[in-house]
Amino acid sequence: MDINPSKTKTGRNKIKHDINGVHPTLNNITIKFTNHNKLKIIGDKGYITSKYFNIGNRKEKIICPKRKNQKTKNTSSEKKLLKKRYKIENLFASIKKYDRINVRKDRYISHYMSFVYIGLFDYLYKMTQKTL
Repeated sequence: MDINPSKTKTGRNKIKHDINGVHPTLNNITIKFTNHNKLKIIGDKGYITSKYFNIGNRKEKIICPKRKNQKTKNTSSEKKLLKKRYKIENLFASIKKYDRINVRKDRYISHYMSFVYIGLFDYLYKMTQKTL
């Protein structure tokens, strides 16, 4: 039995990239936008793609930081949006510290969502205590 990591791209051990799961999910969103609604999809370097996503009745592209060796660079407006991304990342990391949110053990989604809301309220409470 040959256990060569370079052979994991084919067969049973096929490497699954993040973007392969996001594309069908975003294409299945059924929201209707008007012309004055703005929508920006921001991801990390794992989501780099040149594909457009059909969200509602629009075609949108994911904004993600470019790698060092890429020919195209991020525009200044994209850089401003990417600087704000850490807030969302920290929010998810802080609510995932609760075991019942990180691993769903509840039978009903309503019970699970109640713990998600409790985690969000805890996060907001801690943020307001830091600002006072």
